[in-house]
Amino acid sequence: MPQDQYSTVVLPPVAVADDADQIFEERALAVQLGQSHVDYLSHALDERDLQKSWRYANKHRDLIFNGRRLENASWRRWFQEKFHLRKLDPADLNW
Repeated sequence: MPQDQYSTVVLPPVAVADDADQIFEERALAVQLGQSHVDYLSHALDERDLQKSWRYANKHRDLIFNGRRLENASWRRWFQEKFHLRKLDPADLNW
């Protein structure tokens, strides 16, 4: 069975500081390998966890499938929490 270009890419080992880092690494690898679809923006994470998620996504953005998009989305979610920005319903934006 032919494999796509992302199924053979493996992230380098990362020193895991706590459970949030390990969970993010495992989910990023699963998404990269096409095994899962994770909505990173809907989890209830505190500002510190969001910062760590952004730092990981930023560091590995070229290794993760759609890594630059993930890095951008994680940065937006982190700043939304950090500065207590309100959340808009996409229906209100007429999307």
